[in-house]
Amino acid sequence: MERAGRIDPRFQWTERNAAAITQICERLDGIPLAIELAAARIKLFTPDQIAQRLDDRFKLLSGGSRTALPRQQTLRALIDWSYQSLNEIERESLCGLAVFSGGWTFESAEAVIGEENVMDGLSGLVNKSLVNVEENESEARYRFLETIRQYAAEKLQESQHAAEPRDRHLDYFFRYGQRADENRLSSPTSTWLRQLEIEHDNLRVALRWALESQPKIALQMVYVLSNFWLTRGLMTEGCDWCRAALARAESLAHHRDLVLPRTQANLALAMMSVNHGRHADAQTAAQQGVELARGLEDVIWLVRSLNFLGLASAFAGDETLAFNSLQEGESLCRKWNYQEELAAVLQSLAYITLEIRGQSAVEQVQAYLEESLSISQVSVNLNALVMTEGTMARLALYKGNFQESREHADRMLALHEEMGDQLSITSHNSEVAHVLRRYGIIEEALGLYKATIQEWREFGHRGAVAHQLECLAFIAKAKEQGERAVRLMGAAEALREVSRSPMTPNEHMLYDREVAELRTGLDKPVFAALWAEGRSMTMDQAIAYAVDENRD
Repeated sequence: MERAGRIDPRFQWTERNAAAITQICERLDGIPLAIELAAARIKLFTPDQIAQRLDDRFKLLSGGSRTALPRQQTLRALIDWSYQSLNEIERESLCGLAVFSGGWTFESAEAVIGEENVMDGLSGLVNKSLVNVEENESEARYRFLETIRQYAAEKLQESQHAAEPRDRHLDYFFRYGQRADENRLSSPTSTWLRQLEIEHDNLRVALRWALESQPKIALQMVYVLSNFWLTRGLMTEGCDWCRAALARAESLAHHRDLVLPRTQANLALAMMSVNHGRHADAQTAAQQGVELARGLEDVIWLVRSLNFLGLASAFAGDETLAFNSLQEGESLCRKWNYQEELAAVLQSLAYITLEIRGQSAVEQVQAYLEESLSISQVSVNLNALVMTEGTMARLALYKGNFQESREHADRMLALHEEMGDQLSITSHNSEVAHVLRRYGIIEEALGLYKATIQEWREFGHRGAVAHQLECLAFIAKAKEQGERAVRLMGAAEALREVSRSPMTPNEHMLYDREVAELRTGLDKPVFAALWAEGRSMTMDQAIAYAVDENRD
């Protein structure tokens, strides 16, 4: 503010420009010369415009005081001067370390710039204040100031060997992701999640380079990272990476060694799309995965693809394909003695059988679940166990045993929390709300719905948001707020159409009954007008209306 005031005495701090000024200082890493040079642009640009141009800061921040030393006249000149003071190993290290994003460890630096350079190169850059050292969980972690990182990235791009550190960076983080995923079932969930969260920016950088240079590894990486994205509710990002990897591999589709990686990437895309409410996309990806897997010698990938094809088809309303796919998967599991996969397939069969056939299939569902539970209880696969507990809770509810249902649900929640699975925790709380609503415990259900509908929005699951709106409408109807219920129903209908997320048969039965009762309670023109009001709402408007009972 002092420097900008000297340039333009009319310049003032306001609520409107405060955020941009703060952003400028933060993105310039608090470097005094950089901030002074930014302030010098205040006659030409607003703070917002300066902040927007910082991605090319070396072009923007030039032309300092003419009486200053040459190295102080522009930000680039200052850093050029620092760069010239480095020895050869330090310069090579500076360029090589530019491939990192979000910092790095000594081990990852060793992998990228080489054992012979890392000690002298990294320590030299630290001593000359070009690299910062932070302590992260008792381990040193290093990072550039953002300004230095951009400069180093330019130097790397200018070099004749820019691909080499990127290749080594990709190799290191591909293996890092593999190790974390392998540890997923044998170590505390918080451990492998934390490992991947710390290095997520580096994993993104590695994936971008893999898409450009090594499409096979890109396909393998999206599969390796899919459980992390799913557990952390990053389905939109995960699906985008999967589609990008599959599209990149299209031109190389005839390569035999890409069949398994393409199968894995389609499986990852199907898995995340199912949990994102994009059932048609999930079905397409799973079908492609099944077609590819039929050409593999390892049948286990066919079983896994069939499982997700069954689930996606059920959610998409294709009951025949759903049951055919899962029954084929079950047959293959029994033939090849794939026990963990059999537990997962049986759980899927139980789930869709209960959802599609309801009360008439309780005995068959019970048989599926008992066998699945007997397998998963002696397995380290928490996923199979938690899915079985969830369906057992549903089954108990169908039998009218509320207490048993809550016991299974509580065990399922404990497993979700142990796994750090935010998406499943939200799904669980939604299911509990459904149970409470059916048993007339309205206010507790209402509180859960108000929380989970916001979480589903954050996950990008529009189909789940639509279902929550319907359930909130059921509660409004129960509280004799008929007009409010109709608006919510209209909003849910529009959202289901956009998200292509049909109801299950059981959901449809309850929905049709509730809508029919609402129609009889209101004049036809009034009902139509209220329904149209709901349909005209955006998703955010509908959620805001749903959670605020005073808005009518």
